[in-house]
Amino acid sequence: MSRSSVFRQIDNYQTLCMVFASSGEGRHTCIRGRNVGLYRYRVVVSGKLGTVTRRIFEDLSVEYDGTNTGLTGELDQAGLYGVLNRIPAFGLELVALSRLDEEPSRQHLLG
Repeated sequence: MSRSSVFRQIDNYQTLCMVFASSGEGRHTCIRGRNVGLYRYRVVVSGKLGTVTRRIFEDLSVEYDGTNTGLTGELDQAGLYGVLNRIPAFGLELVALSRLDEEPSRQHLLG
């Protein structure tokens, strides 16, 4: 049985529809969820970033705080997971993660 996935944007909701094809008729399964907006996040990693690792996080503000480095920026859910995946991929240790605001970015709402 093969499967294909399709994302559709409907109003402010994202719908994932999976189509299961078999020898007979195809079967649709749809999952509907709220779109996740942009939020301001601060990610703290242990140590100071070198030239290469600063470039890896160039989409974020980099601030040194003693022995740690703070990375701050506006991210959606996918962007946040992308940043979190980069941390161990480059041998860094996650110290803290904070969402700095409770409301989605106004820029996302106008978007």
